[in-house]
Amino acid sequence: MPPLPVYHGMMNIGDGPAAILSVNASSAQMEIHPGETIGPFKLVDVNTQEIALEWDGKIIRKTVDEILDRTTRQVVADANTPGPAAPPPPVVQVVKAPLGPGEDTGRGYKVCIPNDSTPDGSIVDGYRKVSIATPFGNACRWGPGRTVMLSRTNEMRP
Repeated sequence: MPPLPVYHGMMNIGDGPAAILSVNASSAQMEIHPGETIGPFKLVDVNTQEIALEWDGKIIRKTVDEILDRTTRQVVADANTPGPAAPPPPVVQVVKAPLGPGEDTGRGYKVCIPNDSTPDGSIVDGYRKVSIATPFGNACRWGPGRTVMLSRTNEMRP
């Protein structure tokens, strides 16, 4: 019997199971469905535990572990071996400055410029800075800065 194909994996993404096989460890990997051939073998069946191949009219059943390509696992294991430590990333000094409103969004608001230190509620060029807490952190925008009259105190607020 010729050497068995090398097993690299199995998938089933809607069109039935397929084995990822190669004729030998150094040849290209191919997606093989039941009924298709690889080298002198025909794939009969494949699942997560076992593969069935036909050769010379005989069915050969092997566990996937028996024909698994071990060289791939070794390369992955070697890649996880710690090597020399990488140098730390350079320290970037973030300088915050009061920058004011950014570009107009076309919807009556302006974007915030990164590293803008203008406090929330500030009005610059007719726009008020508003920060909003989101699940992903704070977001901010500059909206129309209107003077609002508070009804109970009759006080004017920008």
